[in-house]
Amino acid sequence: MRRQDDEQTRSISSPSRPSQGELREWTLSIFDLAAMMNYHEAKDRVIADFERLYFAEVMRASGFDMGVAGQKTRLSMQSLYRLLKKNGLRLKELKSSRFEK
Repeated sequence: MRRQDDEQTRSISSPSRPSQGELREWTLSIFDLAAMMNYHEAKDRVIADFERLYFAEVMRASGFDMGVAGQKTRLSMQSLYRLLKKNGLRLKELKSSRFEK
């Protein structure tokens, strides 16, 4: 059962489709998280990873247009800027990174 869960966790990829090596760098199974971190640390890690991937993909899919991204996320532009900054995402870097298809 654990092996199947690990394989499913590792098969999940971001919409930008990182390579398997990149995927293993930021994807940990729930078993890995439980062994390494307490509940709050693991929860914070999962949420932070989700936010980085989510906002990077939203920006890419919206053509890096903050207005379009705000409509897709139903967030104000102020909130969107704040969350991008919180997650260390900069538009200039996103445009030239692997997140761009």
